[in-house]
Amino acid sequence: MNEDFNHLYGEFETHENHLSFLDDWMKTQVFTKICEEADAGDEDSMNFVSELLFRIDSLMFHVENQTSEQRVAYELNSVREFIKPFVD
Repeated sequence: MNEDFNHLYGEFETHENHLSFLDDWMKTQVFTKICEEADAGDEDSMNFVSELLFRIDSLMFHVENQTSEQRVAYELNSVREFIKPFVD
């Protein structure tokens, strides 16, 4: 199992953090509000959080199982595109 997560932190022959977009977004008021609304029982917010976690889980599955870089890149893009409408 790949425990160093190089695929996410620069394995793509660059030195960039490929998860920085997600780290940054999760620090925003938009993400905080979605989580608060989900905790309060808002169905749309709960569905959003559930889908986001599913996509992140899929990404982690492929990283941990040393799937090809193309597949990991696809999963990263899937997460990026999913949150895109909610980025300030």
